[in-house]
Amino acid sequence: MDGETSTHDGRSGQWIYTIYIIEAGDDAFSAVADVELHRQQRCKLVVSLPRTARAAGLETLKRKCIE
Repeated sequence: MDGETSTHDGRSGQWIYTIYIIEAGDDAFSAVADVELHRQQRCKLVVSLPRTARAAGLETLKRKCIE
């Protein structure tokens, strides 16, 4: 980890997601999530939320990955 990004892995059934958090500064949250099934990328989600705490933004993106 280089101090600018961090990752979080999760699973929902056979689906696996990896979230890459990008430091946005100024109380903003930015992240990208790769969603895979059977080792193939099926979806990429991108979120940028102003005035959002890191924990709240991460929870929002995790819910989107599971949906």
